Amino acid sequence: MAVTACRKTKHPAQIPRAHRALVPGDAFLRLLREWPQLREIGLHEGLHPIGPPEGDERLGGHGAVVGEAFEALRCVLEVGGMQALESAIEGVGRHACKMSPSTSRCHPLRLHGTRVRGWPPRMHLHATSLRSSPDHRHRKLSSARDGSPAAKDSTMRLSLSSLLVFTLLAACSSDPGPSSTGGGGQGQGGQGGGQGGHAGHAGGSGGGSGGEGGGVTVSPPPYDVVGIVGTGQSLSVGVSGNPVLSTTQPYGNLKLDDAGSDPKYDGQGDVLSLVPLTEPVRGGLTGLPAGPYPNNIFGETIHAGMANQLSATAMEHGFDYTSAHTVIGESGQSITVIEKNGTGKAYAATLYEVEAIKALTAAAGQSYGVAAITLTHGETDTADPTYAAQIHQLWADYNTDLPAITGQTAPIPMLVTQQSTFPGQAGARSVSTVAQWRLGLDYPGEILCVGPKYQYGYAGDRVHLDAPGYVRLGEKNAEVLARISLLNQTWKPLQPRAMSRNGATITLDFDVPDPPLAWEETITPPHQVANTAWANGRGFEVEDTTGPLTIASVAIEGLAVKITLAAPPAGQNLVVRYAMTQDVDGFTGGTADARRGQLRDSDPFEGQSKQTVMSTVTSGSAQITGPAGAFAARAVGDLVSGGGLPEGTVVLTKASNEALVLSQPFPGASGAADLTFHHDHRNYCVQFEMAE
Repeated sequence: MAVTACRKTKHPAQIPRAHRALVPGDAFLRLLREWPQLREIGLHEGLHPIGPPEGDERLGGHGAVVGEAFEALRCVLEVGGMQALESAIEGVGRHACKMSPSTSRCHPLRLHGTRVRGWPPRMHLHATSLRSSPDHRHRKLSSARDGSPAAKDSTMRLSLSSLLVFTLLAACSSDPGPSSTGGGGQGQGGQGGGQGGHAGHAGGSGGGSGGEGGGVTVSPPPYDVVGIVGTGQSLSVGVSGNPVLSTTQPYGNLKLDDAGSDPKYDGQGDVLSLVPLTEPVRGGLTGLPAGPYPNNIFGETIHAGMANQLSATAMEHGFDYTSAHTVIGESGQSITVIEKNGTGKAYAATLYEVEAIKALTAAAGQSYGVAAITLTHGETDTADPTYAAQIHQLWADYNTDLPAITGQTAPIPMLVTQQSTFPGQAGARSVSTVAQWRLGLDYPGEILCVGPKYQYGYAGDRVHLDAPGYVRLGEKNAEVLARISLLNQTWKPLQPRAMSRNGATITLDFDVPDPPLAWEETITPPHQVANTAWANGRGFEVEDTTGPLTIASVAIEGLAVKITLAAPPAGQNLVVRYAMTQDVDGFTGGTADARRGQLRDSDPFEGQSKQTVMSTVTSGSAQITGPAGAFAARAVGDLVSGGGLPEGTVVLTKASNEALVLSQPFPGASGAADLTFHHDHRNYCVQFEMAE
């Protein structure tokens, strides 16, 4: 359609509110700059930017509206309204493209038919600006839940037929330019790269191993309210996670609340509503035993950190993301307790909460579905040979029963983290830990191993995390979920994918989410006092029928690690393990005697809990102090920058909420310095066992 054939015939105010549309970030800014009347009449409040401004490559398949194409879109909308614009896009969708800042060319988008993949979405839009402050967004969510006429008037729903994404039209160059396949997109704070080419995402993280290249499509949240179910044992319900940190809700994420009489959450006279997700998720329940649902929460859980990170990541791409979290794990309980028809309340509590949230969101005119199940578990089942089969059955049962309530058709992945502290005996190994890794290999897309937890700082009991550790684990779960659901990438943890041997040299090839591989020198190598045949292994362990084999050295070579033994193996049934064998009796999480290793990738993801603290420093000293409570949210292992500190400086020990010891002495002058802290979200190698 030629621009000259289009002339203004309709004032913007005449475009019905129901026809307002989603637009890419660039187009949103151009609309406001070149059509200032939008602000004057408030029409811009019905336009929701779906990505960052100024041609950001992270928009991937959504592209950017530029030049004559923008003018053509504007004219079509003015003359013919939304129906004409939809018809225009249907006719030229195959020509849609995106501008590349590096080549100044318009490259074809990855399309399914004539629509950008994943669009148009279902979206719940508010009459007021969706780019408002977090507090304002929360007020709108609260009003939408109360069912009042004012709440109903303050929102509108755009159906699939009326939602529209503005894409490039015929003004795009027909020259496709260089292919984007395999090209690492650049993310905020870091670069993508690696296997298949990774697109960067919010917080600076690249895509998953084998993820798509620079043309990765960014998708909106799948539902107005996204359900997350958290199950497991003590680390799923925040044991030792006190004092809690997440006492306010900055985004509008939700949890179920019962304001009825005691006992609560029992289906008898419950007065249920959705309230801001703060920690503890529940507390102060009387007349109920501690442990089973609903009196199952002991401190900060992973869920506020996970919810807030999902919201922060989505906002980086121009979306609002509201999640409602159901936390039903039971401390100290095996899979036979939390499974369907188990002896505990966890599974039935899941169905109870999902049914309630479904009813509440439906009454508010919002869609709801469950997007993920988090499983933080395994300590009680370290010797159970059927553990893997039981976990997969739990996944299958949830994927039958939850969609029957929500009506969703999308499968629900399970995110699993490896337990790293049980059993507590010298030389002992855990069956469940290996099973948690292998489940991701055996059921790809259904169960995802997020990674291990040996790199985390632990509470004084050396079994559970402290409150900052739970926030860190929640952010890591959110990073993985965002990669597979918002960024449409695949996910594989840092894990071995092949093993070969030539004499005394063993080569392990790895899936690496964010290359390059590196050794984390701030983690002390294991096996320095016991199992010393592996003292040079940096976490790797090798044995055959003759017993432990001495490791002479280990070396990183690209995406592989070469293990050189002191001599060629003389026995049979060679096995390579990683971070599997404990050196001493007792629980040792976070100590030099723990199951642990030094191999990691270079994931630049930083997380929404990043914090700058005015700290008191002393030249040449690694000890720093801060005001009262300044370091309450900081964890052992946090990366620290500022004041000239060397790259890779971390928190080695946390003496108190006002005093830390860093891995490097402060290089500058004594006095006050702004130091920036963020959790270490680099991916550490899974705990594994592989036979030759």
